[in-house]
Parts: sequence; structure tokens; C-alpha cells
Amino acid sequence: MNIQAEQRPKRRVVVADDLRSIREQVVKWLTEMNFECIVAVNGAAAMQSVRTQKPDLLITDIDMPELSGLHLIYRMRTDPGSAICRIPAVVMSSMDDDHVQHLALRAGASAFVAKPLDKDSFQASVLKSLDDPVVVDVDSPQSWIDVESNALKPKSKTSPRSQRIIRTDIG
Repeated sequence: MNIQAEQRPKRRVVVADDLRSIREQVVKWLTEMNFECIVAVNGAAAMQSVRTQKPDLLITDIDMPELSGLHLIYRMRTDPGSAICRIPAVVMSSMDDDHVQHLALRAGASAFVAKPLDKDSFQASVLKSLDDPVVVDVDSPQSWIDVESNALKPKSKTSPRSQRIIRTDIG
């Protein structure tokens, strides 16, 4: 994908991932697209950056220390009267299974990108999230409980690691 950076005004993006190699790759690709990147090494730092910097977009991993990406998005969506509740969010994760993707979208993510990241798919998801944001209104934690129940039914193919993230992220 040939992204013409000079055709767009510079936008701010918070990039949250606990793995330095992923953060560096994502920042490189976003910089090529003329984005200003604010880096966070965990979910709590990302939440602080979102509140203080008011970015145009959040890009977050799911499995991070202190505050997972799903909980981060949920907190953004349920911050009443705040501008951060409308910021689009892209979730990236190596937990590429339908239930985890569904949970991310239900939490309020605009898009889900599977790791290992593909540059073209990643950049397309970023642009789509900014150009045509889908921001889900999250009514209550009950909706998360319902999603958790459905995602973890015995017939689920969700990995034990995914189940741990889902279970610890709710509430």
C-alpha cells in the first residue's frame, strides 16, 4: 500500500504495547503515514496518554500489564461526558480467534488486526478507523458479562491464554 503522507494533516495516535519490537514497528509504519505517535508501555500509561493528549486514534495490544487493551477501551467508552469516549481504537493481538475479535469489537474497538502484523492490512485498518470510525456505545459491564459467557462456552476454541485475558479483563 502506497500511503501518501503529505496528503493528510498530521494526526496523533497513542500506541500501546508492552513489546518494544511491536511498538517500534507500529511507530515506524505510522510515521511513514505522517502520524505523530505517543508511545505507552502498558494500559495504564496508555489511559493517561489518552486523557491528557486527546489523540485521534488509539492502537492497543490486548495482553498488557496494569490494564489490558480491552479494559482500556472499555474505560474510554464509559467515561461519561468525555471526549475520549469517541476516540476510535484499533486492537492488535496474537490471540487471533473469533471470540477474542468479537470481544474486542464489543468492548468498543473500531477494528481488530492480527499479529504478526501485515503492513498493508495494518495501515488500511488505521485509515479506515479514522475515515469511517465505528465507535460502539457500551451500556454497562453487564454486556461484558454476556460476551464473556458466550466467548467461554465449552465448545469455544478460545485458547487458555485468551480465556485468562477475557476473565481478568471483565469488571
